[in-house]
Amino acid sequence: MPEIRPDYYKGQDGKDLFDRFEAGLLSREETIGFYKGNAIKYVVREDGKNGEEDLDKALTYVQRLKKFKYPKRKNPFADLGKAFGRAFNGR
Repeated sequence: MPEIRPDYYKGQDGKDLFDRFEAGLLSREETIGFYKGNAIKYVVREDGKNGEEDLDKALTYVQRLKKFKYPKRKNPFADLGKAFGRAFNGR
């Protein structure tokens, strides 16, 4: 499921509020709280307002929260390939 992040929320530099919050506009704790609060909001209002669309929006915030709090770790062997002049996948 793709994130719901319409282009009209982006500035001229291509960044939206997600990008700005994570770059330091809000503290780490504030950003996490923003994501959690909006996910809860969309789940709670789903029955009375926009149904499935609100659940999709809630998922967007949960996915963003997950990416922000638990970023994927870099392959520890990736830089070895550069040293040897070829790709190395750790095998």
